[in-house]
Amino acid sequence: MTAAPSPITASPAPHRRTVQTDRRVRVALKGRFQDSAGHEQQLVTVSMSARSAEVRTQTVPREGEQIVCYIDNLGRLEGEVIRTAEGCFLFRFEQSERKRDKLADQLIWLVNKGPLDLQEERASPRFDTRGLAEVKLESGGVLNCRVVDISLTGAGFEAERLPPPIGERLSVGNLRGEVVRSQGRSFGIRFLTPQDA
Repeated sequence: MTAAPSPITASPAPHRRTVQTDRRVRVALKGRFQDSAGHEQQLVTVSMSARSAEVRTQTVPREGEQIVCYIDNLGRLEGEVIRTAEGCFLFRFEQSERKRDKLADQLIWLVNKGPLDLQEERASPRFDTRGLAEVKLESGGVLNCRVVDISLTGAGFEAERLPPPIGERLSVGNLRGEVVRSQGRSFGIRFLTPQDA
């Protein structure tokens, strides 16, 4: 089973929802599932999308078996085992479109909060693409911002004061970017590739 490289970022915009829900990302989350006999088994995710998950476990269920999983930070997921291998299996979720979209946003948060060094806005867990980020400007200075959206190639922010001008280069966490749009206190950046840098 081959998983997509991590991290991957995706925008919650409707025209990008297919990318967001279909592509699996590497994410290691602990959990458990009930086998067909009702026994609880431990698992760790290898990769996930909003439609399926590849997990490692000591007890592998049969292909076609219906299972219910409880995964840390994501909650209850149920679905069908569609492929098995030694010590792991892939299962496809059975859920509503609304729940699938919510799961996609949860995965975006989990994958991006490390590279973007995002901080929760409140004590209780929150799993959408919003959060607080510290933007370091190449020209000097730091700008505290709220993350508005994250896409495959960039991110949108709302600044606490006037944003940097178009063309300014900056860094967020361990990612570098360039400002490509600015309006009011909002601005957008594209992530720089090694070639750009």
